[in-house]
Parts: sequence; structure tokens; C-alpha cells
Amino acid sequence: MFSPKDILALDFDGVISDSIRECLVVAHNAFAAFARQDNRIEGFEQLDSDHVDKLRFMRNFIRSGEDYVYITFALNKGLVLQNQQEFDTFAEEYQNLREQFLDIFYKERQEFSQKKTAQWIRLNPLYEGMQEFLSAFPHKRNLYVITTKKTEFADKILKGNGVEMAFEQMLHATPDNGKDKIITMLLRKRNVAPARFYFVDDQVDTLLKVKSSGIHCILAEWGYNNPHQIELAEKNQIRKMKLHELYEYFCHLP
Repeated sequence: MFSPKDILALDFDGVISDSIRECLVVAHNAFAAFARQDNRIEGFEQLDSDHVDKLRFMRNFIRSGEDYVYITFALNKGLVLQNQQEFDTFAEEYQNLREQFLDIFYKERQEFSQKKTAQWIRLNPLYEGMQEFLSAFPHKRNLYVITTKKTEFADKILKGNGVEMAFEQMLHATPDNGKDKIITMLLRKRNVAPARFYFVDDQVDTLLKVKSSGIHCILAEWGYNNPHQIELAEKNQIRKMKLHELYEYFCHLP
């Protein structure tokens, strides 16, 4: 049972924020810039609905921002990647583009968030009930965000949705400093045993990587995952929760 001395860490996209609409708009424009196509868009409604369905399906396999450009790239090639292995193989095949995709994705996001801030925030809503959860969580010092999203954007989205959180408790995961390393750092820094650390992510692949540290791993069922990934979590004894269950478990403390 979670206690006031325990630590809770949350992923951001797919756990706190339902950011897919913003990410697809940014990725579309990033790929347009990469491919030198004259088809930039201003809003989510301008995306082809059939393409959106396919991109939503592939969203379940991505881990960081530039991966949105990879699935847009795949769709541009007429491909719909069917599982994590297919996505990873495709991204590895075009590994030489990763740095370029990363740079152009964040350049587009930076410009969008600065020039059309209100519209950008509207495309990054919090999941229904998440604002209440973050407000009700009783021990704010023991609440962290660990995300591949740059923390300046996570902070801006939270503030835009009426949530204040200490910026130093938002931690940016990168390929060289992954979520597993950040969790290990926090365990050491806070002098907390792994059994007192809870981590919530919607990406089962990430949870499988950090599970060996002995922490409590929780799959966010409301996020970007599919039945196969949920089944994989169950087979690996990873607990799954719906958002209302998260609230009941972590906010109703003695």
C-alpha cells in the first residue's frame, strides 16, 4: 500500500496529457519541412481522417517526439507498422535521420507553442480527471514527472491547464539518460528503497526496462497502448490501472 513516505513518478504524454493531436500536427509540419512539401497545416482538423486513424494505431509504438516524424514518414511510404518490432526495425533502418527528425520536430513545436500558445495548449489537454488527481495528491514533494518530452513544454502545458508543479520535479529522459537511469538517480538522491517507488507509464516496453530495478511499475490503461501491450504487461506481472483507480490508490492516504 502506498504510504506518505513513498515516491510516485508519472510519464507525461499518454499519462498526464492526451497530446496526440498536437504531436500529429507538429509531426506533419516537421515532415513537410523535411520533405520540402508545401502542405503545412494550422490545425488538427486539416489532417486526413484515414491518415489520423493509421497514425493513432502506430502511436502505441513510439517513445519520444521524433518518433512521430518516423510514423509520418512510414505512412508517407504507404506503410502501417503493425507492432513494436516493426516500428523499431523501421526506425533502425532510417537511424541516420533520427537527429534531423529530432531537431525539426522540436523546432516546429517551439515555433507553434510560442506563436499560437492558446491553440497549442488546447491541443494538449490533460486526461479527464488528471487535473483533479494532481491537485489532490497529498504529498507534492514526492511527486515527479519523468518524460521524454522537454520539460519546458510539459511545464507550459500544466500551467496552461491550471496545474502548478515544481519545475525541478520534472525530469527529461533522453537516449543517453533514459527513464531507468533517472529512476536509479532518484532512488539514490532521495534515499528510497525500490519497493517505495511507483512509476506509471503507458508504454509497456518502457516499464519492462525499469521493472528489473525492483520498483512498482504501473501501466496506464487510459494512455497510448493496445490490447496486445496490455496482455504483455499482465504476462510480466505489471499492474495496470484506469485513471479512477490511480486516484483511489494514491490520493486516499492515511
